[in-house]
Formats: sequence, structure tokens, C-alpha cells
Amino acid sequence: LRLMQSGSSDLGLWQRDHGVDPRDALEHGLAACKEEIAGTPNAAGGHINLCYDEWALANHQIRLGQDPRPALEEGMAACRRAIELTPNDWIPHIDLAVSRSALARFHLERGDDPMPLVADALVDLQRSLAIDSNTVTLRYVAEVEQTAGRWLVLQSGDAGPRFAAAEVALRKVIAADAKELGSAPV
Repeated sequence: LRLMQSGSSDLGLWQRDHGVDPRDALEHGLAACKEEIAGTPNAAGGHINLCYDEWALANHQIRLGQDPRPALEEGMAACRRAIELTPNDWIPHIDLAVSRSALARFHLERGDDPMPLVADALVDLQRSLAIDSNTVTLRYVAEVEQTAGRWLVLQSGDAGPRFAAAEVALRKVIAADAKELGSAPV
């Protein structure tokens, strides 16, 4: 089932990125996740994959101008369950944060306050980093901080600290990537 889910999700993301409607592939992946969860409800993998696939579907819905909230809510519930099952795994924490970040951006685009979602996403990201300091999580810290900054600009607030926090996170990513590649940061 996991292979079927992963293949369907990968196909859906490829289709999305190449102008093909990914809904069938994503729905197939979601069905495989739900089947896996039904068979092994106390294993985190199916819940993590469901969260990711719902996020992928929600991003497609956002591009179409559709409401992503039901998909994101179902995905976030799956991530919360995965966290209950494996609290020391960084992946469900980041997946929950990424889903909250997508929902925050949706709120921002509608003119609704994204800051409660931003705050929750940053908590999730800090938990992820506490478990495993990695550049993937840092990239999402930058994204969430940028969302907060954009909201503050719209509210005529001081967005500088939020954009500065995004820059700090991205500089850490650049430094880590340069170290991994054996070159000096730009």
C-alpha cells in the first residue's frame, strides 16, 4: 500500500507541475493511505502520508481557487495522530507545520488573520528542529515568517523583524548547503 500511495502521490505532484490535473492520482494516493491506516491504525506512516497527500491536494485546490480547508483539516488531524504515535519523529511535526502554513497563506490571501496559524506552525517547526536540525525545516521557518511579514505589511505593522527572521533561517540553509557541498557561503 505504501508503494502504491507513494507512486500515486509522486505522479500527482509531477502532473501538477506539468499542467496535468493531478486529482485522480492524488485521490488514489489518499485512498491507499486510508486503507493503510485502517489496516494498521497504530503505525504512524499511513497518518504521515495522509497528511502529506492532503497537503498536496490542498495546494492543487488553492491553485484552482477552491477551498483547501477540508483537505488541510483532515491532513492536520492525521499529523496530530502521527505525533501521538511517534512524538520523537521530526517529520509529522514539519508536515503539520507545512499544512498550517498553507492554511495561513490561504487566510492571508482572503484577507483573514493568519497569525494564529503562523504561531502554531512556528511551534511545530521548533519541535521539528529540536528533534532534527535540518534545512528542510529551516526553509519552512522562512516561509512562515514571510507569511507573517506579509500580513503585518497589510496591517501597516512592523514587518521588519519577521522578514529578518526569514532571512536568518535562509542564511542558515545557505550555510548548511555550502558546508555540505564543501564551498563557502555566498
